[in-house]
Amino acid sequence: MKLSYLFIILLLSVSLFSSCVSDSRSTEDIISSLSESGISLPAGFDYYKTAPISSEGYISDAELGMLYYDSPEAPLELEATEDYHILISKAPKVFEIHIFKTIHSSDNDMIERMLTRRSDILTSPQINPSSSRFMCEVAKESAVFSNGNFVFLIAGDEISDIINAIEKIL
Repeated sequence: MKLSYLFIILLLSVSLFSSCVSDSRSTEDIISSLSESGISLPAGFDYYKTAPISSEGYISDAELGMLYYDSPEAPLELEATEDYHILISKAPKVFEIHIFKTIHSSDNDMIERMLTRRSDILTSPQINPSSSRFMCEVAKESAVFSNGNFVFLIAGDEISDIINAIEKIL
């Protein structure tokens, strides 16, 4: 009887521990896996959390605030992230990939709300302040979703291949 209780406690401990272990992959690993799977990503601004301040890959917390909330204050959501990678195309056509890795998957909803705000900006016509005309390029498709501790925003013309590739990677 004691042995069965010990076995049950051991089994519960192992399952609890395995549910708390974070995915060891980084957001950079996912970007690399997309390229390796044949997905062609356009040249653009490539920002990541661990970039040195003086590098092209660096984006400040204030710039992230402007990107997501049009405010120079750092988004509070950054405190819940372990890693991020943002790719914004330089091409005239709108294309963006945002990948955030949360510390705890329970924080995914908070990151999804932030990325949904960016998605709304990318898919809505915006007024060009210098010409008072609508900017002609908006993302035709956009998706915000999560898988494990990763939260994604994919925006562009044809995003289904990228979403399918991400699902296969994870």
